[in-house]
Amino acid sequence: LAVRTVSAGRADGRLDIQGSVVNQEMFGSLNTVVDLSVALVDDRNSVVARQSYRLNGLSMLSYEGALQDALRKFLASGGVDRVLSDLRLQ
Repeated sequence: LAVRTVSAGRADGRLDIQGSVVNQEMFGSLNTVVDLSVALVDDRNSVVARQSYRLNGLSMLSYEGALQDALRKFLASGGVDRVLSDLRLQ
């Protein structure tokens, strides 16, 4: 997973995002499972809140397509707002 880092000066905390991707072929379909962990870390490097998510994607053509499908579904279902809400940032 590619994560873009944005820095706009001093902050009281940061989001640490980690993910792992597992690809599987099942019944002729290419499946991707993304285990995503998002942590809110304060300026003392203590984890204030952490939430985990499992994203699933499917493609008939490629694992890259399955990964894109998983990310598209997460974003389309309000995934970013859910992360912010779960971490009490919104």
